[in-house]
Amino acid sequence: MRIYLASPLGFSEAGLRFLVRDLLPILTELHLDVKDPWESIRNRPWPEVVKSVGRLTRRDNELLAKHNADSIRAADCVVAVLDGTDVDSGTAAEIGYAYANQKTIFGYLGDLRVSKDNAVADINLQIEWFIRESGGGIVKSLDELKKTLEKFIDEDRALPKRLSSDNLHAPALRS
Repeated sequence: MRIYLASPLGFSEAGLRFLVRDLLPILTELHLDVKDPWESIRNRPWPEVVKSVGRLTRRDNELLAKHNADSIRAADCVVAVLDGTDVDSGTAAEIGYAYANQKTIFGYLGDLRVSKDNAVADINLQIEWFIRESGGGIVKSLDELKKTLEKFIDEDRALPKRLSSDNLHAPALRS
């Protein structure tokens, strides 16, 4: 199963460490094919990453954005890191794009700060709606993320077994 990992984690040294040491091991343990926009920098020394970002051109940005869009379209689902005082703008755009492309979206919100639109929302109400409407949900720990993805993988594997020619109201297959 292929997933796209939407996150702002490559923008900081601490975020990149969390990505490499905590988040990616969980996803690879589940034998997921992870499409991570930060893959090209995640194992490079931080000073080198900072220099390379300073050399990006407008064309580089276009190619990166197209690659991310292509990776979202090719994914079976999206895992989005929602931490911060507000959801990162790029991550929010990726969530909207994933929803528009009928991908199931799972949000990871490990940040304890209260940052939401109203008393009943977990985060920005529109982002939350896209995630829940996609058939996904928001989890608040890495352990919960792992369990949720395990269930999603199991359901995905079982889906063809549940379908039959007698079942005219079978759920739509994920693209």
